[in-house]
Amino acid sequence: MPPNADCAWTRKLVFRHIFGDGGTTTPAAPPVRTAPAAPPKPAADPAREFASAETAKNVAGQLAAGNALLAQHPNAPETVALKPKVVALQEAARAKAEKARVAAGANAERARLARLWGYAHETDPMTSKTSHSASTDSSNTVEFSFPYQGAQRGTLTLRRHARHGGDVIFNIARGQLQCDVHHCPISVRFDEGSVRCLNAGKPSDHDSTVTFIPNYDDFASRMLKAKKVRIEAT
Repeated sequence: MPPNADCAWTRKLVFRHIFGDGGTTTPAAPPVRTAPAAPPKPAADPAREFASAETAKNVAGQLAAGNALLAQHPNAPETVALKPKVVALQEAARAKAEKARVAAGANAERARLARLWGYAHETDPMTSKTSHSASTDSSNTVEFSFPYQGAQRGTLTLRRHARHGGDVIFNIARGQLQCDVHHCPISVRFDEGSVRCLNAGKPSDHDSTVTFIPNYDDFASRMLKAKKVRIEAT
């Protein structure tokens, strides 16, 4: 054996262990680790969900679970037992939706009527108190002969005066409301109720286009409950 033969053999083994026989082989990549697969979710149990929602007083959850029962297991014993409760919940939901629809319609109608009114505020210089008024024009028009020709609307005003209290004022733009010495006969009807014949008053300045309808509180109370107010004057 030549000198240092053992050492040469050792170097050759080390060389080959590090670089491989050809010196160009790339070490293998480590294996890719993946997350373990999630366990399958248990199948939904509408009957159990209904019971849980009922315990929690969760009406929406009860209704959803009940609808699922009727759709998926219509003939199951659990469905037959719970069906009266589910039907009652469905009817209550429909009634609630209808009530909301009616309320929304009523709110929309109130908003529409409110837009027909104009509002004004005036401060009394003697008392520094504020008077408030709301006015609206009639939906229909009337036309008189010469010299008051031309279509015009009547105007209804409700006023809370700082010193004089409540007033209901009816006026026209052109013409003369026919009155006797003290009063102007006028008819008022709220919706389809009976006709009320009233003695309206003249204004202090004797303006023939203006008249004051008596009993503000009664008129305002009836008007707020009505959708239509008819006023007829000569």
